[in-house]
Amino acid sequence: MTAIRPVLKGFIGLLVVLLVLELAFHLVAAPNLKLAKLVFLGDRPRLESSVGKLLGLRDHEYYFSIDEGMLKSRLEALAWVKTARVEKSFPDTLTVELEVRKALAVSLVGGAVLSVDEDGWVFDVRTDSQGLDLPVISGVTFESLKPGIRFPETVLPLFERLSELRHSSPGLFRMVSEIELQRNDRGGFDAVFYPIHTPVRILLGDRWDQASIQQMFVLLDLVSRQGWTGKTKEIDFRATPVVLRPRES
Repeated sequence: MTAIRPVLKGFIGLLVVLLVLELAFHLVAAPNLKLAKLVFLGDRPRLESSVGKLLGLRDHEYYFSIDEGMLKSRLEALAWVKTARVEKSFPDTLTVELEVRKALAVSLVGGAVLSVDEDGWVFDVRTDSQGLDLPVISGVTFESLKPGIRFPETVLPLFERLSELRHSSPGLFRMVSEIELQRNDRGGFDAVFYPIHTPVRILLGDRWDQASIQQMFVLLDLVSRQGWTGKTKEIDFRATPVVLRPRES
């Protein structure tokens, strides 16, 4: 029993030392740990050199004062950021991983070029013509032209189909010059497709399923092969069966 007491005292002494060291760390060392590394993963942000300022980080920011959740919310509030991940790594590193929105189409409104992603979000508004090699979406107006606005809910399936077309058939996707959206009497929008390299337009209505879009290109190819391009004004998918309307003489 007497042999155990020195061991127990030594163990208690070790615990006291460890407790003192831990208290010293939390009270003295930890508050003075500063952020030394900012690491970027995923899509490269357009403002990488100033992301620290976007995050609200100060020079020589203290490591334990950083709130990852708040920084994540701040990044995802930016119109061009789709998702963000923010993670601290002890003792001095902050990792930021971004997925940025990518343009699927553009919309021309009042001289402004609106970049639109596959979810129908407008994440960039410019006045130059950069990006006009993408399909142009026309016929929709907005109360204000600023990043962060979104196309009407009823139009969003169209963007999903366009995204699927770009991934499954990039060649066909590049054939879409313009999509004009026209309000219908059902509270939604009908779509009129204007393919490149042909004067024949496609009245697709609100049938935006992948099969209809594929059939649209098959019929366009048939019209071209038969030499009917100059005689055909439009192909109407709103009717059953599909109707080819000739140009007026």
